[in-house]
Amino acid sequence: MPAEQQGLGFAATAPVGLLMPGGDPVQPDFVFVLKEHAEIINDRKIRGVPDVIVEVISPGSVAYDERVKLLAYAAAGVPEYGLIVPTERVVRLYKLDAPGRYAFPKTFTEGQSFSFGCLPELTVSVADLFAGSPDTTL
Repeated sequence: MPAEQQGLGFAATAPVGLLMPGGDPVQPDFVFVLKEHAEIINDRKIRGVPDVIVEVISPGSVAYDERVKLLAYAAAGVPEYGLIVPTERVVRLYKLDAPGRYAFPKTFTEGQSFSFGCLPELTVSVADLFAGSPDTTL
């Protein structure tokens, strides 16, 4: 059962406005805000730091998502940043290990599942994320 249905927080997919302290507005693919931080949400805009941001990498956004956004999200203090890489069918999960800095990412493949630190009771199967997607290995 999704986190929203369990009353754990609020999820949003693009388009959603995100204004974080000290940064330019960004348009992430997915954000999650825990219920206890709901005050940062107003009119489909988030003014503050969400608990999780996830981006889906497309061929044209690799450098932007893996460098520019990664550094911006770390500097703003986003606790967890996930990158879904369709061409590799993997998920890379970054977690802050110091102010403004993510630890080396953990990579999860199609045979694995993962959970976010703020939602340890919910596991996500990487294979389920790509179910129905075209085979990129052909």
